[in-house]
Amino acid sequence: MTKRTRATFKPEFTLTPKSSNEFKGGLCAPFTPPATPGMTVTNAIRNHQINSNTFPTRGISTTTDFNVACMYAASNRYIAVIDRDNLKSHYIAEYIVKDHLYLSDVKETEDSEVILVSENNGIYPKEIIYEIVTL
Repeated sequence: MTKRTRATFKPEFTLTPKSSNEFKGGLCAPFTPPATPGMTVTNAIRNHQINSNTFPTRGISTTTDFNVACMYAASNRYIAVIDRDNLKSHYIAEYIVKDHLYLSDVKETEDSEVILVSENNGIYPKEIIYEIVTL
């Protein structure tokens, strides 16, 4: 069975992260102990949850829940349905947020967030997009 996730999308652009910064972050409050100090992927996931504008990286927020995708796409009216089975061949890692953080550290538990991280300078090829849904 093909796994799919959704991201808000503008059809005239590609999926673009807020930064090409490496997907690692330092430990920032709030967090649930025990926590690992230093620059780690888990801290990057936590920081992304706190505020991805304050902690910009090459990570892109997506969701496995179509209704949540519709809520986030309310302003631009487009959703990119991403073929998660096609990510590894394009050097894109996926981090299921609830699998990496304590539930108390997950900011929006209902979002079913999956953070995609391109190891190719933050470039996300169009080949990972299964379809574009217009709302």
